[in-house]
Amino acid sequence: MEASEIAALAERLAPLIIAGMVAAGQPTPAPLPRMTPEQFACVVDRCPAVIRRHIRCKSSKLPPSDVDGPPYRIHPRALARWGVTSEIALHRLSEYNARGKPAPQATPRPSGA
Repeated sequence: MEASEIAALAERLAPLIIAGMVAAGQPTPAPLPRMTPEQFACVVDRCPAVIRRHIRCKSSKLPPSDVDGPPYRIHPRALARWGVTSEIALHRLSEYNARGKPAPQATPRPSGA
């Protein structure tokens, strides 16, 4: 089987597998959204600058097929290359979203000028 045939088969079977999980009372997997470089960096526990560098140099860990943009959005399938499961990713993303962006620091006014 070729990769395209496998992908088409998986796409056709996914709703049936999820329906079976619902019928069996198992929790369904939550879909992961496409992530910004900052979110992806938080999930894979790396610095955002490192992730942006991987995007710019089109490295094997973040190939162009997994990155849309600019503004850049990274597909969740890239997590497998970094060794992160979807459960861990959802947990880390929820922590990241709960923290929010840090408030900008006020710059002190120069004294005596």
